[in-house]
Amino acid sequence: MSNTEPWMGPLPAAPGCDCHVCRPDESYDEQDRRVIDTVLKHGWQVIMVAAGAGCDVPEHQNHSEADHNEGPAFAYTIGLGHRVGHPELLMSGLDHRLMHRCLNGVAERIMNGLRLVPGDAIEGVLAGVPVAVERATDLALAETVTWSGWFHRRKPQALALVWPDRNGVFGWQPGAPSSVHTGDDLGDRATPLSGT
Repeated sequence: MSNTEPWMGPLPAAPGCDCHVCRPDESYDEQDRRVIDTVLKHGWQVIMVAAGAGCDVPEHQNHSEADHNEGPAFAYTIGLGHRVGHPELLMSGLDHRLMHRCLNGVAERIMNGLRLVPGDAIEGVLAGVPVAVERATDLALAETVTWSGWFHRRKPQALALVWPDRNGVFGWQPGAPSSVHTGDDLGDRATPLSGT
Protein backbone atom coordinates (compact mmCIF):
# COMPACT_ATOMS: atom_id res chain seq x y z
CA MET A 1 0.00 0.00 0.00
CA SER A 2 1.32 3.41 -0.85
CA ASN A 3 1.26 6.41 1.46
CA THR A 4 -1.09 8.18 -0.97
CA GLU A 5 -3.98 5.80 -0.30
CA PRO A 6 -6.85 7.09 1.83
CA TRP A 7 -6.34 6.62 5.54
CA MET A 8 -9.35 6.21 7.81
CA GLY A 9 -7.44 7.69 10.72
CA PRO A 10 -8.73 7.77 14.26
CA LEU A 11 -12.44 7.82 13.42
CA PRO A 12 -14.87 7.63 16.31
CA ALA A 13 -15.24 4.19 17.78
CA ALA A 14 -18.51 2.39 18.40
CA PRO A 15 -20.02 3.23 21.82
CA GLY A 16 -18.45 1.19 24.62
CA CYS A 17 -15.51 -0.02 22.53
CA ASP A 18 -12.56 -1.14 24.66
CA CYS A 19 -10.35 -2.57 21.91
CA HIS A 20 -6.61 -2.19 21.45
CA VAL A 21 -7.16 0.93 19.32
CA CYS A 22 -9.27 2.63 22.00
CA ARG A 23 -7.13 1.48 24.94
CA PRO A 24 -3.65 0.63 23.69
CA ASP A 25 -1.12 -1.41 25.62
CA GLU A 26 2.42 -0.07 26.14
CA SER A 27 3.88 -2.24 23.39
CA TYR A 28 2.91 -4.85 20.80
CA ASP A 29 4.67 -7.50 18.79
CA GLU A 30 4.95 -6.98 15.04
CA GLN A 31 1.85 -9.02 14.09
CA ASP A 32 -0.41 -7.36 16.65
CA ARG A 33 0.86 -3.91 15.63
CA ARG A 34 0.16 -4.72 11.97
CA VAL A 35 -3.46 -5.68 12.78
CA ILE A 36 -4.01 -2.50 14.81
CA ASP A 37 -2.46 -0.32 12.08
CA THR A 38 -4.56 -2.00 9.37
CA VAL A 39 -7.76 -1.43 11.36
CA LEU A 40 -6.76 2.22 11.80
CA LYS A 41 -6.01 2.63 8.09
CA HIS A 42 -8.81 0.60 6.50
CA GLY A 43 -11.39 -0.01 9.23
CA TRP A 44 -10.86 -3.78 9.41
CA GLN A 45 -8.33 -6.54 8.77
CA VAL A 46 -8.96 -9.92 7.14
CA ILE A 47 -7.12 -12.82 8.80
CA MET A 48 -6.68 -15.97 6.72
CA VAL A 49 -5.95 -19.39 8.25
CA ALA A 50 -4.75 -22.36 6.23
CA ALA A 51 -6.62 -25.66 6.14
CA GLY A 52 -5.50 -28.02 8.88
CA ALA A 53 -3.86 -25.25 10.92
CA GLY A 54 -5.35 -26.75 14.08
CA CYS A 55 -6.43 -25.18 17.31
CA ASP A 56 -3.77 -23.88 19.67
CA VAL A 57 -6.05 -22.42 22.33
CA PRO A 58 -4.53 -23.47 25.71
CA GLU A 59 -7.94 -24.41 27.15
CA HIS A 60 -8.34 -26.88 24.29
CA GLN A 61 -5.31 -29.04 25.09
CA ASN A 62 -7.51 -32.14 25.13
CA HIS A 63 -7.62 -32.12 21.32
CA SER A 64 -6.04 -35.17 19.74
CA GLU A 65 -3.22 -34.85 17.19
CA ALA A 66 -5.78 -35.73 14.49
CA ASP A 67 -7.84 -32.67 15.47
CA HIS A 68 -4.89 -30.41 14.62
CA ASN A 69 -4.88 -31.63 11.03
CA GLU A 70 -8.62 -31.29 10.44
CA GLY A 71 -10.76 -28.48 9.21
CA PRO A 72 -11.02 -26.33 6.13
CA ALA A 73 -9.26 -23.06 5.47
CA PHE A 74 -11.10 -20.09 6.92
CA ALA A 75 -10.89 -16.32 7.06
CA TYR A 76 -12.41 -13.68 9.30
CA THR A 77 -12.45 -9.95 9.89
CA ILE A 78 -11.09 -7.99 12.83
CA GLY A 79 -12.17 -4.42 13.56
CA LEU A 80 -15.82 -4.18 12.52
CA GLY A 81 -16.81 -4.09 16.19
CA HIS A 82 -14.48 -1.13 16.78
CA ARG A 83 -15.63 1.01 13.89
CA VAL A 84 -19.34 0.31 13.65
CA GLY A 85 -20.27 -2.06 16.49
CA HIS A 86 -20.95 -4.92 14.05
CA PRO A 87 -20.05 -8.59 14.65
CA GLU A 88 -17.02 -9.82 12.73
CA LEU A 89 -17.50 -11.92 9.59
CA LEU A 90 -16.32 -15.51 9.25
CA MET A 91 -16.07 -17.58 6.08
CA SER A 92 -14.75 -21.08 5.49
CA GLY A 93 -13.82 -23.68 2.90
CA LEU A 94 -13.05 -21.61 -0.19
CA ASP A 95 -9.79 -20.44 -1.72
CA HIS A 96 -8.11 -17.85 0.52
CA ARG A 97 -8.05 -15.20 -2.20
CA LEU A 98 -11.77 -15.64 -2.81
CA MET A 99 -12.65 -15.51 0.90
CA HIS A 100 -10.43 -12.42 1.28
CA ARG A 101 -12.25 -10.68 -1.58
CA CYS A 102 -15.70 -11.72 -0.29
CA LEU A 103 -15.01 -10.58 3.28
CA ASN A 104 -13.55 -7.27 2.12
CA GLY A 105 -16.58 -6.63 -0.08
CA VAL A 106 -19.09 -7.35 2.68
CA ALA A 107 -17.01 -5.44 5.28
CA GLU A 108 -17.02 -2.40 3.00
CA ARG A 109 -20.82 -2.59 2.77
CA ILE A 110 -20.98 -2.80 6.58
CA MET A 111 -18.74 0.24 6.92
CA ASN A 112 -21.19 2.03 4.61
CA GLY A 113 -24.20 1.19 6.79
CA LEU A 114 -25.28 -2.39 6.05
CA ARG A 115 -26.27 -4.32 9.19
CA LEU A 116 -26.45 -8.10 8.97
CA VAL A 117 -28.37 -10.50 11.20
CA PRO A 118 -28.69 -14.29 11.11
CA GLY A 119 -31.13 -15.31 8.40
CA ASP A 120 -30.11 -12.57 5.96
CA ALA A 121 -29.04 -13.45 2.43
CA ILE A 122 -26.53 -11.30 0.60
CA GLU A 123 -26.29 -11.05 -3.18
CA GLY A 124 -23.19 -10.03 -5.09
CA VAL A 125 -20.68 -11.72 -2.78
CA LEU A 126 -20.09 -14.87 -4.82
CA ALA A 127 -20.83 -14.91 -8.54
CA GLY A 128 -24.43 -15.84 -9.20
CA VAL A 129 -25.37 -17.30 -5.79
CA PRO A 130 -26.53 -15.70 -2.55
CA VAL A 131 -24.55 -16.10 0.66
CA ALA A 132 -26.50 -16.88 3.84
CA VAL A 133 -25.71 -15.10 7.11
CA GLU A 134 -25.79 -17.43 10.11
CA ARG A 135 -24.87 -17.16 13.77
CA ALA A 136 -21.43 -18.60 14.43
CA THR A 137 -21.66 -21.24 17.14
CA ASP A 138 -19.72 -20.88 20.40
CA LEU A 139 -17.46 -23.74 19.28
CA ALA A 140 -16.76 -22.01 15.96
CA LEU A 141 -16.00 -18.75 17.78
CA ALA A 142 -13.60 -20.50 20.16
CA GLU A 143 -11.73 -22.23 17.35
CA THR A 144 -11.65 -19.57 14.65
CA VAL A 145 -11.95 -15.85 15.48
CA THR A 146 -9.63 -15.90 18.48
CA TRP A 147 -7.56 -12.91 17.40
CA SER A 148 -10.75 -10.86 17.22
CA GLY A 149 -11.38 -11.67 20.88
CA TRP A 150 -7.89 -10.45 21.72
CA PHE A 151 -8.34 -7.27 19.65
CA HIS A 152 -11.73 -6.37 21.17
CA ARG A 153 -10.80 -7.54 24.72
CA ARG A 154 -14.01 -9.58 24.96
CA LYS A 155 -15.62 -12.78 23.80
CA PRO A 156 -15.62 -12.59 20.02
CA GLN A 157 -18.83 -11.98 18.11
CA ALA A 158 -19.09 -13.17 14.52
CA LEU A 159 -21.54 -13.99 11.79
CA ALA A 160 -20.75 -16.85 9.42
CA LEU A 161 -21.14 -16.24 5.70
CA VAL A 162 -22.27 -19.64 4.43
CA TRP A 163 -22.16 -20.42 0.75
CA PRO A 164 -24.27 -22.92 -1.17
CA ASP A 165 -23.17 -25.74 -3.44
CA ARG A 166 -22.78 -25.22 -7.19
CA ASN A 167 -26.54 -25.62 -7.64
CA GLY A 168 -27.35 -22.89 -5.11
CA VAL A 169 -28.49 -25.35 -2.42
CA PHE A 170 -27.45 -24.79 1.20
CA GLY A 171 -26.59 -27.75 3.43
CA TRP A 172 -29.78 -27.51 5.46
CA GLN A 173 -32.14 -27.27 2.47
CA PRO A 174 -34.04 -30.10 0.80
CA GLY A 175 -32.01 -31.45 -2.08
CA ALA A 176 -28.67 -30.83 -0.40
CA PRO A 177 -26.09 -33.50 -1.21
CA SER A 178 -26.03 -36.22 1.41
CA SER A 179 -22.30 -35.55 1.77
CA VAL A 180 -23.17 -32.35 3.64
CA HIS A 181 -24.15 -34.48 6.62
CA THR A 182 -21.19 -36.88 6.47
CA GLY A 183 -18.35 -34.42 7.05
CA ASP A 184 -16.89 -34.10 3.55
CA ASP A 185 -15.69 -30.74 2.22
CA LEU A 186 -19.13 -29.15 1.86
CA GLY A 187 -20.19 -30.29 5.30
CA ASP A 188 -16.99 -28.91 6.81
CA ARG A 189 -17.68 -25.62 5.10
CA ALA A 190 -21.22 -25.25 6.32
CA THR A 191 -21.78 -27.02 9.61
CA PRO A 192 -18.95 -26.00 11.94
CA LEU A 193 -19.55 -22.33 11.39
CA SER A 194 -23.29 -22.05 11.61
CA GLY A 195 -25.89 -22.93 14.16
CA THR A 196 -28.18 -24.46 11.56
